[in-house]
Amino acid sequence: MKKTIAMLLALLIALSCTAAAFADDAAAEEDPEAWAKANGYFKGEDYYMQPGVDAVTSATESGVGGINFGDIDLSDELKKELILEYLKGAENNYREMYQIATAYNNVPTIGSVEYVMDPADLSLFGSSESNTAKLNNMAVNPQVDLYWTRQIREGDICSEEMPILPTYFMSYGVEITGTYRNIVFAELSEEEIPVFVGKARTYFATLSNTAKYAEMSDEELYDYLCKSPMNFYQIVPSRIVVTSPWFLNVFDSGYSRQFISEELQNKLLEAVQEQYPEAESLTAMGAGGATGLKTQQTLTF
Repeated sequence: MKKTIAMLLALLIALSCTAAAFADDAAAEEDPEAWAKANGYFKGEDYYMQPGVDAVTSATESGVGGINFGDIDLSDELKKELILEYLKGAENNYREMYQIATAYNNVPTIGSVEYVMDPADLSLFGSSESNTAKLNNMAVNPQVDLYWTRQIREGDICSEEMPILPTYFMSYGVEITGTYRNIVFAELSEEEIPVFVGKARTYFATLSNTAKYAEMSDEELYDYLCKSPMNFYQIVPSRIVVTSPWFLNVFDSGYSRQFISEELQNKLLEAVQEQYPEAESLTAMGAGGATGLKTQQTLTF
């Protein structure tokens, strides 16, 4: 008797679930958009939107803040200049610390790593001892994602004319999506040897004992690299994204622009004026004026 009742209950539950599924299907056919929203789905363009704010082309609510000249996408050449400006390091040698995300068995991991960027092709070169978790993960899955960010620092100000407390406008980042390649110097082709010996020189030039390597000829350095117990590898970028809140707030006073060279600042302003000639001069906009550069500039390879 108990077994019969249990079977009947199971059948009723199954019928109920089936009926609910049919009801959902009917609702989806009648108004698929309403059904999708009710069930936790959303359109891609809705994901980053906030009421009253256009998250792509405007920094402010309509009618609030400065002048917005639209959704300005920089040229690839200017994007590359920005990337190199950000990642040039304290000694202008392109050695920086990154957060690196790898994966093993579909489980993501994150760590810190120090790389030197080659300004010629924006690839990253690094070395590591054997059998580290990052190397093991990348050997299995060569796809990686790296992120560098400029932290807000004590004493940051927007400009001497308009000093304020540090804000998120003073923090920006660079994301690099790419592929890991292990570099075994003894196995390189004749064409690759001079390329990677050159990258090794760029890397060694950032070390405290750089003189040791600088004195070596290319042949001597190549022989050293072939025998070295260290693992050398390259991250080849497929996409680099520069993220900066101040792209939406390029003020004539220098607000949030003092962390790049004046030459590059002027190039950015020229790019705005070229695409939007109605902006006669950004210097005439006053402290309340802002351009509408994208908050993210993406360079693809």
